[in-house]
Amino acid sequence: MKRFDQKTTQWIRSTGAKIIPCGKQTVFAVPEMYASEELFPLLENFEAALASGKILKDGKTTTAALVNHGGQDLFLKRTNNKNWKFTLRYLFRSARAFRSARAAEKFRQLGIPTPPVIAAGECRSGLILKCGYLVTGTEPGICGMAKVIITSADPAAEMSAFLKKAPAMMALLHRNNVLHGDLKLCNFYRGSNGEPGIWDLDSVRIYRKRVPMVEIEKELTRLVASCVSVFHCIPGGVEPAIDALTEQVCQEYGMHSPVVPSWKNVAERVRTLLEYWRKKR
Repeated sequence: MKRFDQKTTQWIRSTGAKIIPCGKQTVFAVPEMYASEELFPLLENFEAALASGKILKDGKTTTAALVNHGGQDLFLKRTNNKNWKFTLRYLFRSARAFRSARAAEKFRQLGIPTPPVIAAGECRSGLILKCGYLVTGTEPGICGMAKVIITSADPAAEMSAFLKKAPAMMALLHRNNVLHGDLKLCNFYRGSNGEPGIWDLDSVRIYRKRVPMVEIEKELTRLVASCVSVFHCIPGGVEPAIDALTEQVCQEYGMHSPVVPSWKNVAERVRTLLEYWRKKR
């Protein structure tokens, strides 16, 4: 088989990415604008760099860390082979890190802030994908939106300001046939300029035609449900009324979209999702 699938090959060509082999099993692709001799040692010693960084997540399937390399802060992530289903799914498909890279390029074209993908890679044993690697940039003062709201002096006002901007970003994605796929509050961040951005692009799908309405409603459901849920993390926080919040978000979305989702459908989905999350705790 070819080392990369068709979509990844197209991304490599469009970004002029340099292919960096790191041993017999591992290879990285680095977009031309980020390729430098200083970066290559980090890629060759990715595992050591990951272990030495500030660990943000360390689970069976994903390990992520912040690493300072040459005076620059970078975000490193390794995703592991989960099970036999994962093995079969990725026999002829590039690692999800490359999906993130393609998505980041699409976001850049649309003008939606997202951390730049500096390198994407994978490790294979024959056809079997063992793990994927991702290196993205970061910036001083960047902060997850959930933390921004929780630590705010006025969480309700902070939430309201955020929800004036987030639906417009979502509508811009959907108008251009892009679905994030997991657009909860935790996958928004506030950049150093104070504006919201979107990260964690592993689940992004780019449709040939328009995004189905059912997927739009699911995307809005995740956002609203996570906004309701975050108030449980605030001492004395009062959970917002689901119907009112959902109607507000859907109306704001409709101001930037040719299609207007049913806020009643979304509100029903929100209640179902919140109940599901409560049972998982």
